[in-house]
Amino acid sequence: MHRSDSGANLTALRGHNTALVLGLLRDAGEGGVSRLELAGRTGLTPQAVSKITARLRADGFAADAGRRASTGGKPRTVLRLVPDAGHAIGLHIDRDELIAVRTLSLI
Repeated sequence: MHRSDSGANLTALRGHNTALVLGLLRDAGEGGVSRLELAGRTGLTPQAVSKITARLRADGFAADAGRRASTGGKPRTVLRLVPDAGHAIGLHIDRDELIAVRTLSLI
């Protein structure tokens, strides 16, 4: 495998893992989900989930949704998606027409 191939694979894996976390945040709704729950549901390490959620928070896609009591240690921070943080655009270009679609939210 060439060095550039492994970089492409790492980028694809990072995108896949981020999509997994985003999907679970979306499914959790306003109540949110903790990083520990995200790790358990995705099979990712807690460290990987922390890195992904830190990027999502820095980009404005995720925010704190409060705290949950812990069975030991400090209370868990719960995260949720920011409803209007992102939009998606899709284009279909044909010889005779152009169709454009824009979503209003990630949720």
